Amino acid sequence: MKRFGRRRYNTSVTLAFSVEGLDGGKNEMRKKLDGTLFMLATILWLLCSAVSAQVTPAKANTPVSDIRNGARQTTGPASKFVTVYGAKIHYMEAGSGPVVIFLHGLGGDRKNWGPTIGPLSEKYRVIAPDQIGFGLSDKPLINYRIGTLVDVLDRMLKELKIERASLVGNSLGGWAAAAFTLAHPEKVDRLVLVDAAGFALSPRKT
Repeated sequence: MKRFGRRRYNTSVTLAFSVEGLDGGKNEMRKKLDGTLFMLATILWLLCSAVSAQVTPAKANTPVSDIRNGARQTTGPASKFVTVYGAKIHYMEAGSGPVVIFLHGLGGDRKNWGPTIGPLSEKYRVIAPDQIGFGLSDKPLINYRIGTLVDVLDRMLKELKIERASLVGNSLGGWAAAAFTLAHPEKVDRLVLVDAAGFALSPRKT
């Protein structure tokens, strides 16, 4: 998927440079080409994600640490599914106590947090979902935006009967975590952003 992402980026750059040299009367054509390219890239990304997730699915609430090529391991966090807006969302869960939710970035999944789940689960209830469109979660053809990730996370917390949680987000997951905190501050204990996208501190005026 990362290679596909780079390929899509290079294609976009090539198109931008080739169109840039056209006369001003070609602006409308450029907009149509850019829109078509973006649509095709989105569809191809969803197809690649679906193919990469073609492994034996885990049964709900089955204790496994990972699923690769149909093989199951019987130790580690539990692999679970929850239905949100009609889509199955996969997540890993371990431990008990205050809830900590890990949100991965673009091109990632819950495995990004694998080395972190174990140690933290000794004191916390740790949940690491495959965000909608990623990993073993469903990949519906919808308008993927930050608001979508926020709404899905909010409904997921309701389904799991979680009233408050601390959020840890990386990259795109950090953007979603920050947006969720702004939308639902009463549901967030602490917010940790790891190289997050979407937000920046304005420079101080002197």
